[in-house]
Amino acid sequence: MNKSVKKRHTDNNVGPLQKVKRSSGSERKRRIIAAKEKGSILKRAKDAIVKAFTITTTNVYTVNLGFQKLGRAKYFTYINKVINLMTTSTHYPAPFPTLIIINDMIDLYNNAHDSKDYTNADIYLAQIKLLMKQLCIYIANTCTNNLSILQSVGVTANKLTRGAKFRMTKVLNVVFSDNGKPGNIVAKYKAVIGAQGYIARGRVTGSTSAYAIIGTKKGLTMIITGLTPGVTYDIQIFADGSLGEGAGSTVQSYMSR
Repeated sequence: MNKSVKKRHTDNNVGPLQKVKRSSGSERKRRIIAAKEKGSILKRAKDAIVKAFTITTTNVYTVNLGFQKLGRAKYFTYINKVINLMTTSTHYPAPFPTLIIINDMIDLYNNAHDSKDYTNADIYLAQIKLLMKQLCIYIANTCTNNLSILQSVGVTANKLTRGAKFRMTKVLNVVFSDNGKPGNIVAKYKAVIGAQGYIARGRVTGSTSAYAIIGTKKGLTMIITGLTPGVTYDIQIFADGSLGEGAGSTVQSYMSR
């Protein structure tokens, strides 16, 4: 009887039953730490996505998001290039989301993919794409409408159409001069993004009357005419757009020749 039982066990391909080997204390501790780190990364990523940026209304450029449709190998090559360039860029001092969060999410994706946990890998990839979208908004908002600065971190740009989204800002760098003609003052100024034209308002220096429109121009050089020669005027230049005028330039006094 005992021999037959023994024979059946030895003929079994599975072999003798063995006790399940328990993980060591250090191994369990490592797994707990890894789980906590994973939870922390996911929470920080979620917080970054929730605190989403929006495109600033005065932006001329946005980042082209076509790279989000690249195949996985090309996609990760692309975003790694962007992250590396941003790490050394002085134009983007406080990236949002932080580059650490994005790199941590990439690590989670790689670990899941290497473990053939493709379901979680896909989830992590979707979150990486949301984080990269937010990073691209940060890049567009922080480049000061300078195309070369935007492109310095390896992304490409889309130029926005000027229109209702542009709120006029204060006109800067206003310089007045004369052109040798009596009653004329020449005004030059820096362009305001989205401006459809510029308006000059003025009044005689020392007067308490309201400022009146004394000139208009679409370009960046306005010749104000019809002034009284020898009289000094307080003048402001305003940018005018589809949402109305912006703040006037700093008041300057200039004498009409």
